[in-house]
Amino acid sequence: MNISLLADCPQEALQLAKWYWQEWACHNPDNRLENIIEKVGLGIHRDALPMAFVVHLDGQSVAAAELKFRELAEYPDNQYWLDGVYVTPSHRGKGIATQLIDYAISKACELKLPHLSLRCEAHNVKLYQARGFKVIKQEQNKFIMAQQLEFKSDVA
Repeated sequence: MNISLLADCPQEALQLAKWYWQEWACHNPDNRLENIIEKVGLGIHRDALPMAFVVHLDGQSVAAAELKFRELAEYPDNQYWLDGVYVTPSHRGKGIATQLIDYAISKACELKLPHLSLRCEAHNVKLYQARGFKVIKQEQNKFIMAQQLEFKSDVA
């Protein structure tokens, strides 16, 4: 398994957008696939937000995730978000999401982000709790989770 920045494989942006469309975005009648493609394209950065990641297994893209700034305006105290954690159905249950989440947390620490927040469904709460996230709010069928990040200071 190899995790890459979308910036290193921008040809994967369309695949990510299609995954996000099929899994979540198509359920909102205001969304259009073209808008999702555009948003994913914004994640093509190496050292700034938004930043997207792609997991390759045997040369095939099988998972993705993103780090974003102020993804949800209704949470002004939660500025940095882990979003779009997606694993293809045929690769779920194999630990890929766990490794992807750990990679995203590591990148967030490299960027010296003070915290990460996310929004997930009930069936994913335990996955994120095992990675250090805590539920801070529940709204309808979604959970808002967050964790403070620790990163090594450059000052000795």
